[in-house]
Formats: sequence, C-alpha cells, structure tokens
Amino acid sequence: LGAGQPAQALAAGQEAVRQACLLALGTGLIYLIGAGWIFQLMSQEQAVRDIGVPALRFISWYQVPLAMFIVCLYALRGAGDTQFPILINIVGLLVLRLPLAYVFGLVWQWGLLGVWSAMCLEVTLRAFWIYLRFRNGRWIHLKV
Repeated sequence: LGAGQPAQALAAGQEAVRQACLLALGTGLIYLIGAGWIFQLMSQEQAVRDIGVPALRFISWYQVPLAMFIVCLYALRGAGDTQFPILINIVGLLVLRLPLAYVFGLVWQWGLLGVWSAMCLEVTLRAFWIYLRFRNGRWIHLKV
C-alpha cells in the first residue's frame, strides 16, 4: 500500500495467508503425531504427560485458523484498519473465550481440554470474521 499498488498488496496478503496456513498445517501435524515424543522431552512426570499429550494433540487441529487469524489481523492493522481488529479481539476474548472457558472447563468439568476447546472455538470464529474483513479488500484503499 505504501508503494501505491493496492492490487499487489492484496495479492501479497493472500500469499502470506496461504503460506502461513501451510506452515501451520505442518506444525499441527507435528503436534498431532509427535505429542508423545514432545512431552517426553519436556517432562519426566507421568502426570504432566497424561494431561499434556491429549491437550497438544487437541490444539493441533486449530493451528491453521490461528495462523490465518494472525496474518489477516496484522495485515489489516498494517494497512491502517485498526478499529475492527481491536473490536474483534475485545469481543472474542471477553464475550466468547472467557465465558466459554469457564463453562467448558469448570461448569461442565471438561478441565484443561474444556478450556482449550473454548479457546479453539473462539480463535476459529475470530479467524473467520477477520478473514472476511481481509477478503472484502476495503483495506487496500486506505492511505498508509
């Protein structure tokens, strides 16, 4: 955008999303397949492994939405579209993540996986919302 080439900025942003999602897919596969090995390196405590391995495998499934969210969020912020990203963060964290984590983790007694479930659901929803904002392309007309 700073070079005055909005179409190129949009294409670069889309490529960044694609590359980040591919990298996240690989990372997620490592978490999914290698969770046991990773926790063997991290801790000798069986109780830590018993809790950590399923949690790491679970979060492997949301690495792609997380990567998409991060790239789109920072692309919008870098383009000067700062109000929507801050709003989506506040709403996501305070209205969705915290209440859902409380309900899933404590009320429904799902424990750590309940808290991670809330976070994964909330991040996936924020990724969807921020991607729609990114994809509509209005940000390419902002002056940097």
